[in-house]
Amino acid sequence: MRLEDLTIHQLSIAFATRIYAIIRTWSFFDLDTLGKQLIRAADAVPANLAEGYGRYSGAENRKFVMYARASLMEVSTHLDLAFHRKLLTDDEYESLKSEVSELLPMIVKYGLSISKKYKI
Repeated sequence: MRLEDLTIHQLSIAFATRIYAIIRTWSFFDLDTLGKQLIRAADAVPANLAEGYGRYSGAENRKFVMYARASLMEVSTHLDLAFHRKLLTDDEYESLKSEVSELLPMIVKYGLSISKKYKI
C-alpha cells in the first residue's frame, strides 16, 4: 500500500489544508504569531506520518506516528488559543476540534497496527 492510499494521511492533509485556508485570512500580526505556529503544527501531522512510512523499521515508523499524534495535540491547543483570541468563529472552532477528535484515535490505531505488524 502506498502512503497516499492511507486514509489517515489523506485526512491529515485535508485537515492541514483547511487550517491553512482559514489562517490566510488573519491579520499580519495574528498570522505572524499564532498562525505560523498553527500551520507548522498542522503540516507536521501528515509530514511525520510520511517520514515514518519511509523509515526502514516498524519501531522508527511508530516513533514518527507518535510525533504526528503530538503535533495534532499541539494543533488542538493552538486552536483553543485562536478561539479564545476571537480568531476563529464558533463554527470553525467546533468543526476543527471535531476533526482533531476524529484524527486522534485514527493516529493511535495506526500506530498500534504498526506495533502488531512488526511485533514491537
